[in-house]
Amino acid sequence: MERGSRCRDAHPGHCLVNWRRVQRSKRLGGLGVKDLSAFNRALRLRWAWFKWTDQSRPWTGMPVHLNPIERALFQLSTTITIGNGARTSFWHDRWLDGEAPKDIAPDCFRWAWRKNHSVAAALTARQWMRGLHRMNTEPAARQFVVLWNRLQQVRLADQEDTVSWRFTANGTYSASSAYDVQFHGSFGDQNWNTILRAKVEDKTKFFVWLLLQRRLPTNDRIIKHGGQANPIC
Repeated sequence: MERGSRCRDAHPGHCLVNWRRVQRSKRLGGLGVKDLSAFNRALRLRWAWFKWTDQSRPWTGMPVHLNPIERALFQLSTTITIGNGARTSFWHDRWLDGEAPKDIAPDCFRWAWRKNHSVAAALTARQWMRGLHRMNTEPAARQFVVLWNRLQQVRLADQEDTVSWRFTANGTYSASSAYDVQFHGSFGDQNWNTILRAKVEDKTKFFVWLLLQRRLPTNDRIIKHGGQANPIC
């Protein structure tokens, strides 16, 4: 099935179901077919998780290349507890009371010279401030003061930094939770679980699903999408 279109080999109107509706979970009114892009994104986060939690991996120490969406998803899904600050990115990671300094002070981040320093390196001799002397706007100055005040409360310790996954009960990454979080904010407009668990034939469930989705191949819809049907009936 092509995304957002009809099947090539089916009668026009018989597959007029938006692909995104099919890919939603069953509790949200979909058919539970995996969105491969979202699922691949969830699996790639596993590498970033192991970089934090499993130092026995042979590729430990090598950079994990995530695209901006994957990096943002990982940062959203994790909470970092600072220890010695050696493994946490000062600007990018959400380590400062659950926020990343680049989100607290985006103008400061733009002017900073060292954007990939660890927390330990950035706090040493106030290295995070290098480049900020070039700031020339009032919003940047206000952001600098806010960030400065929050950093005064930071005290590094001897133990290593730790990370926890926000969307599982035990704080450990799972591919299913990384997949589901990409659909947060979605909601079901029907009691779909009851419909799909009904003790009737599958074709009846699918008919009811199409009916509630307003996707039944009625004549007016078939004609609208280029098919042949009786417009009077």
